[in-house]
Amino acid sequence: MLIEIDIDLLCENNISANQFLLVYLVYKKELGKLTEYVESNGIADEEIQNLIDNKIIHNANSDGEYDWSKIVIRERFAEQIFGDFSVMWDEFWSTYPATVIRPEGNKGTLKGSQKLMKDKYRKIVGKDLKKHQHILKMLNYELKLRNIEDSMKYMKTLGRWFKDESWMEYEEIYKENFNAPTEPKYGESIE
Repeated sequence: MLIEIDIDLLCENNISANQFLLVYLVYKKELGKLTEYVESNGIADEEIQNLIDNKIIHNANSDGEYDWSKIVIRERFAEQIFGDFSVMWDEFWSTYPATVIRPEGNKGTLKGSQKLMKDKYRKIVGKDLKKHQHILKMLNYELKLRNIEDSMKYMKTLGRWFKDESWMEYEEIYKENFNAPTEPKYGESIE
C-alpha cells in the first residue's frame, strides 16, 4: 500500500507522519494494516493523546485498550484531508470550459459525459483535497495562459486532458514562471 503524505498538512496540524498514518488507516477502514503497522513499529500513547487533544480523533476505547474500530476521525480533519468529492467535482466541472471554437471555425465540445468524467476524476483525486486544489490551480493557470496566447481553440477534451495528465505539463510551466530568480544572473544586465 502506497500513501502520499503532504508535509504542509502535517505541519499545519502539528502531527507526525506516524499520527497521520494512524488517522489515514482508520479513515480508510484498513484496520488490519494498522494493527500490522503498530505491531511492527509501535505507536506511543502520547501520539494518540495528542490527536485527541487536537480534536483530530475521538477515542471511545478505555485506557490501555486498542480497538481501532472505536476511533473516529473528526469531521473537520476528515474534510481537510479527504475533502468532499461532490464539492470538489462541482468546482472542477464548472471551471473546465464546455466548448471552444476550433481553428477550422467549428464548435468543439470539451466536457463529454459528466458521469464518465466524474468517475475518471474520482480515480485521479479520490477524496484528496490538496490534490484537487493543485489540479484546479493548474487548470486555471492553463486557462489564463491560453486566453493570453489566444490558444483556447487547442484546449484538449476533458477525457484527453485526464488521460494525458495535462495539469502536470502546466505544473512545469508554472514552476518555470514563478520560481524564476528575481535578480539578473551574472552578465545579464547591461549598464
